[in-house]
Amino acid sequence: MVKNLDRIADQAALLYRIRDELLSTTDEGQHYINVYYAHSPGIAAIMDAHLDLAEQGLDVIDLLVPNLQALLDGNGGTMTITEDQIQQAQAFLDALAPYASPELQDAILAEEQRRPLAAMQDLTMEAAWAYLNGYTVNWLSPLDTSDPYIAQAGSTIPVQFTLLDMENNFVVDSSVQLQLLDDGGNVVLGPIGLGNNPDQGIAVQGQKYHYNLKTKGLDAGTYELQILYNSAAPGTPASRTILIKKR
Repeated sequence: MVKNLDRIADQAALLYRIRDELLSTTDEGQHYINVYYAHSPGIAAIMDAHLDLAEQGLDVIDLLVPNLQALLDGNGGTMTITEDQIQQAQAFLDALAPYASPELQDAILAEEQRRPLAAMQDLTMEAAWAYLNGYTVNWLSPLDTSDPYIAQAGSTIPVQFTLLDMENNFVVDSSVQLQLLDDGGNVVLGPIGLGNNPDQGIAVQGQKYHYNLKTKGLDAGTYELQILYNSAAPGTPASRTILIKKR
């Protein structure tokens, strides 16, 4: 029993450091703090009633201790999240869900949808921390100058943009997609993913993304160009209005 208490105390000390030194420094991190404290009484009650589940949770934390410690020490780039770590964390959440209140179940599902655990497999802890905080879009010429952007029917619009992490580093996000919606909200082009040729997909060229949006065949009118990506506000695409005029 004493051994387990010592184990819990050591884990708690590490998690408090994660809270105070990392999570509290970003908006997304503060979101995780708020979600935890909103549901911590319910989680504690489940653990008290199901000691096997409590042990499973402690095992998951033990598995992650070296990764978390490396991130705290500024060595997050040296530790990679493994498939086993992801699977055990997911197994714990799956085991917790049947005992959870509807509110806790909803919270678990919402967080899994916002930032899927599987997406962090094989990432370094440094990269995973950036992934959790999401990226921001900077539009490049010519779409950075006006909204709406006016184009002649039949022209090609060079859609160029960058994605930056919380420290303003350029990132390659494999989830990036483009789509074009008409004024009724219907998708008329896309979704288009990454590719090697900007005429066929979104090409990563140096420190930017590039796709050649061909307007040939599109009716004159107003469209919404959306970038779907791992946004800082999950599920929120970046968008630009495109106004296509007849020649």
